[in-house]
Amino acid sequence: MSNMPFRSQTVSTALALALAGAVTIGLVVVMARAWPVGPDYYFTFRPAAEKFLLGEPRLYDQETLGFFNAPWTLLFFAPLTALSLRAGQAVLTVGTLLMLLASTGLAREERPSPGYALVFALLNLHTFDLLIRGQIDGFSLLGVALGWWSIQQRRPWGLSLAFWLMAIKPINVALVAIVYLIAIRHWSRDEWVRALALPVGSLLVSFIFLGADWPLRYIENYQVFSPPKAYLTLTVWRVARSVDFPFWPLILLAAGCIALALRLAWRVGLHRWTLSIALATNLVFAQYATGNHYVNLIPAMLFIATRSRRLGGLAYLLAFTPLLRLVFGVSIAPIDLLYPITLLAVAWHFAGQDGLLPLPGARHVVGSDRPATPA
Repeated sequence: MSNMPFRSQTVSTALALALAGAVTIGLVVVMARAWPVGPDYYFTFRPAAEKFLLGEPRLYDQETLGFFNAPWTLLFFAPLTALSLRAGQAVLTVGTLLMLLASTGLAREERPSPGYALVFALLNLHTFDLLIRGQIDGFSLLGVALGWWSIQQRRPWGLSLAFWLMAIKPINVALVAIVYLIAIRHWSRDEWVRALALPVGSLLVSFIFLGADWPLRYIENYQVFSPPKAYLTLTVWRVARSVDFPFWPLILLAAGCIALALRLAWRVGLHRWTLSIALATNLVFAQYATGNHYVNLIPAMLFIATRSRRLGGLAYLLAFTPLLRLVFGVSIAPIDLLYPITLLAVAWHFAGQDGLLPLPGARHVVGSDRPATPA
């Protein structure tokens, strides 16, 4: 009789897993039939995996131009080449949806995020942009969320996997990786070894399979590569170039914002606002960014919307600025920068309210939902 509750729980878990598996397979079938083939999956990721399996390119050569992700990205795409074009992308699309959902579950504090915050974070045009292109920013987002959870729970291997996933598309989450390294600076040497084992080990293995010169090939191809859809680039640098504004004031501004973000992380460690500030700063001053990269802002949106429905709603409305292209054309695309800029400003505002900033008369209050009280 004592085994009955255990058996009942086991049966319930098995049924739940079977149902989840059936729903996932059903979604893949539906997506394979209904969802259009994404240009990035068709022109970049699938061809790179197919050619690499055939031994044609060395990777990061002229045959795989446009593939600028970590070598281990092919571990995900090589199996998809055994499927048809549509079925392979359907697996990627459904997998991305699952990664986005998993990220919202990991990127939280003591309690789950409210329903409206999940809507604000997930149901916007940047998520649609990610899915319609067949892009892979879901991997880096999952890495960001897993890193947050792993540091909170002090799980070095989880953090190692997080760094490994973030390295797949590092340019838009590099500042977050630095914040994570700052957050674990007091961990033991053994924990550091485990936390860095997967990305460092994968880099070393990459030299064996790709040749010792693959980083040079990567840099050379990046220098000669003209990004596709450059007219949709969302960067302050594009705005400056379009109005003949000099870069040097923006370089100083970017350096100052990055320095402030790192100084805050050094003072208070990993906090919802240090993570939000790092994510938003990275995307405001990114060298190259398009709408699909903005899914990396999901943790920041969750934290902000959970704290303030009004400010979260304002940021959510700004996630729909791509609709303005229907009226004004693609030249208006840089207005999408208002989304990360707003999240950045609001995150700094709440950091001040929570006593994370060294303001006169305020005492340090980490993790509090209330403003710091005067000393």
